[in-house]
Amino acid sequence: MRLGAIADLHIDLNRHYTPKDYLTALTQQIQHAHYDHFVIAGDISNQQTVTLAFIRELEQQSVCPIYYVPGNHDLWEEAHATPKHTWAIFERYLEDPHCLIHHPAIISDHYALVGHMGWYNYAYASSQFTPERLATGRYKLALWQDKRHLDFGESDPAISKQFADELRMDLESVASSQIILVTHIPSHPAMVPPLPDRRFDFYNAYLATSDLYPLYQTYDIHASIMGHLHHRMKKYVDNTTLYCSSLGYYQQWATHSLRQEIATATVECQL
Repeated sequence: MRLGAIADLHIDLNRHYTPKDYLTALTQQIQHAHYDHFVIAGDISNQQTVTLAFIRELEQQSVCPIYYVPGNHDLWEEAHATPKHTWAIFERYLEDPHCLIHHPAIISDHYALVGHMGWYNYAYASSQFTPERLATGRYKLALWQDKRHLDFGESDPAISKQFADELRMDLESVASSQIILVTHIPSHPAMVPPLPDRRFDFYNAYLATSDLYPLYQTYDIHASIMGHLHHRMKKYVDNTTLYCSSLGYYQQWATHSLRQEIATATVECQL
């Protein structure tokens, strides 16, 4: 059985390609590789209606079961929108049967696909920054854009803890299976950019969570698929294969070809 995965499509942030171009290219990748299942680890678009329509159309065109977890961008609203409806957007994803949150998928006699977007908890930021400073999202003249586009009404560490508890419950429901874990926020310290690094000393606060790491010691996690970092890497740690499968922004690509970049970013989990 073949499971393909990718993250960080950002289909509405590319002036060179349209969302329809992304749909066509990803459909071609799925069909060419003959995947039995395919999962997207978040950040499909900046608007819920666009994300949900893309998932539906991708499954229809690729004729392959499609699963996903939302990323932080999938929860965004316009910066000027007040109040924000972040929880309502999140709940709408929970109602979608393609979304893995609270809907673990048994994909074979031995494997279960379990996922959650997760959230960052500041654990990997440099100690020179206080939690109060990190909560502002502001560094010099820059602002972490989640602070403009979404609002849970609670602290980031509190949301990280809540989402970790929710994911643990989903894992417990399929604990007899080998797990393919899907999160948008990186969940393993091996995938976090090492410090010190002037680019990440502050921003590591928003790139990963430590709340999910204990799950690797508790459950039989065969593979873990992540996004958010806009990196592409694979590591094997303590019997778990870790993947970061980000397509990323156009300016981050090595080529100008959407089709080639999707092929390069997509990973296949060996089951």
